[in-house]
Amino acid sequence: MWKNRGEDVYSRLMKYTPYEDPNWNGKVAICFGYAVAGWISLWISSTAFLQNISIHLSNYDDPFEELEKWLEAICSGQSTGQFCIDEEGTVVTLRFIRLGPDLLDFQVVDGYGEHDRERDILIRCRVSAKQLVQEFIFKLDLFIHHYYDWDEWLIEEFDFKKFDSYINSDDELLSPSAPPTE
Repeated sequence: MWKNRGEDVYSRLMKYTPYEDPNWNGKVAICFGYAVAGWISLWISSTAFLQNISIHLSNYDDPFEELEKWLEAICSGQSTGQFCIDEEGTVVTLRFIRLGPDLLDFQVVDGYGEHDRERDILIRCRVSAKQLVQEFIFKLDLFIHHYYDWDEWLIEEFDFKKFDSYINSDDELLSPSAPPTE
């Protein structure tokens, strides 16, 4: 759409916008595709600079147990956490760095993220921890109960109940409206 010599406007804006800028604040949307022949597509998008990615989940390297642990780390208040999704040949890492009680630096990184190179970051935004967890849990629950095909993939038991108190707390869903303070 807004292309300029192979680089879209949002890519250029991201490149020259310091991470302290409020434009990096956003919400994350998740969508799980139908299971087909041992594969499930996972789409992640962020309202910060309209970033998005499609990740291919393999039944061979089932990521759901690690996803559950990663979400638990967010809920328990850990300062950092990551998990790797092996796409049978390439790896994508989802990670977070806690910036405040309900504020995360959420990143999707190409590879294992061991080099911390800016060019390896595929998605990056400041997001409410509660919004991120809610989005993953709600969309995974929707997927398992309405779109999941047992003949195409075997998901081990995913314990949604452990997230109930975090998701359904009376705390207001916080929006990352200000850059982190040091």
